[in-house]
Amino acid sequence: MWFKVAVACVPSAIMGILFDDYLDAYLQTPIVISIMLIFYGLLFILIENWNKKRSLIKVLDNAKVYRIKGGRFYRIGKNRFVKVGNVEKFTIQINMHATIAGRKNRKVHVSNSNGKHINKYVIAGHNYRFDRKKVIKGEVYYRIANKDQWIKENKLIF
Repeated sequence: MWFKVAVACVPSAIMGILFDDYLDAYLQTPIVISIMLIFYGLLFILIENWNKKRSLIKVLDNAKVYRIKGGRFYRIGKNRFVKVGNVEKFTIQINMHATIAGRKNRKVHVSNSNGKHINKYVIAGHNYRFDRKKVIKGEVYYRIANKDQWIKENKLIF
């Protein structure tokens, strides 16, 4: 990559050498320099905001967590993995059924879409349909179909 950067700088260096006197006379005034600093500052801010929206990755294998040398990872490509802790949150659309783990007929806490407990419960031993899968702070949650009730993966039996 650095070789390509060096090669890309060659035309600019040649132009700088050829037009050195012109550049000194007309482009090194305080007004031109201030306008360019403001312009490029705004350009960098716009590019940063644009890249924030683009920094999504596609997690493969239905967000299966792989254990590699004691760490937890998602697969994002052939032999490419990202650490679970480095993924803020994402949602995958699914359609599956699972049973709530725990003693039969016991209440199990559910969370909202941010991972915080809410005053609602599901009953252990019951089977529910789930329509979304999401990672919040490194933990995998499943959403009960068409409700804002999320259950941690370790509370489910597949």
